[in-house]
Amino acid sequence: FKRAATYRIAKLRVNEALRRRDAASRRAALDEALALLAKLPKPSEVGGPEGRALTDAVGRLALAEADEARRQSLTALSGIPGITVKRARRELRGAKKRLRTAVERYEAELEALRGVSSGTPDGDRRGDLRLRLAQARLLAARLDNELASTYASGSDEAEKLNRAAAERLGELYQKYSKWVVGLYAHLYDGRCDRQLGEHALAAGCFESRVSQPASTPELSRLVTLANAELVALRLATNDVAVAVEDGEAWLDTLEGSQREGAEAATLRSWVGIDKHRLAAGDGLNDSARKRLLRSARELLGEAARTPSEVQAPARDAWAAAPALLGIESADLVRLDKVEVDD
Repeated sequence: FKRAATYRIAKLRVNEALRRRDAASRRAALDEALALLAKLPKPSEVGGPEGRALTDAVGRLALAEADEARRQSLTALSGIPGITVKRARRELRGAKKRLRTAVERYEAELEALRGVSSGTPDGDRRGDLRLRLAQARLLAARLDNELASTYASGSDEAEKLNRAAAERLGELYQKYSKWVVGLYAHLYDGRCDRQLGEHALAAGCFESRVSQPASTPELSRLVTLANAELVALRLATNDVAVAVEDGEAWLDTLEGSQREGAEAATLRSWVGIDKHRLAAGDGLNDSARKRLLRSARELLGEAARTPSEVQAPARDAWAAAPALLGIESADLVRLDKVEVDD
């Protein structure tokens, strides 16, 4: 039990690291937890107190490493000094390795718990581990898609990674289609298809998710992100007016905290970018064009201030809007306090 307590201390170190705002301090604390776990012997019984404590610590560290790698990647792609794309790739690959270790621990303990009765402590533990296993598998597949984003669009490496991610996400959707994690797998599968230029496949994924009931806050976030992906797809297929109309219609349904999250910011960003495209088209008088650009700039400004996966392109498009409106850059409100996605 003393050794089990040491594993629990390692998990607490990870939780402490996640509360640190400074990236270097957070990284150092995660490395400390990793070093602590590496020094401890592997328990002989995977289902005993020590084994369970190790599984919990390894799983928490894997999720933290994945979150940190995503931050590093988004920082690098945003052009913020301090993180190179090469380093971001290394972090993403390292995080995927940690997730594989966590998956192995989950699978081993689940095997040890095979046949336990539901409603018992062991049954509850098995249910929790099944969910954690599904989430770790989903995140590992997503990291391939995020790794693909660090390579030039259309490059062999980006296509290879996206195809691998799409295949795995499709498998996860089939396995977990009745769970929320499975619905997210379907959504991210569609994102890979969109980035691969396979628009019909992507549309099928997004439209399925957009049409589902948003009966809980979690499902509402999922549907909001699906709407964002559908708007992005319609930009690629030149259905821009429809994209703007549908995207704004969903934004109007969001209330309270739903309007403040990363999913809503992602949707605002894509609607703003689509309005830019509409404003550049033919058949608009100067007044209508400027209305579109002002609306786009407002949406993009909100998106640029909110941590999300599209924060960087939102900032770029926001910065480009003033010139199109004839506004001098010196008159702009600066986005100095923008934070990178957490």
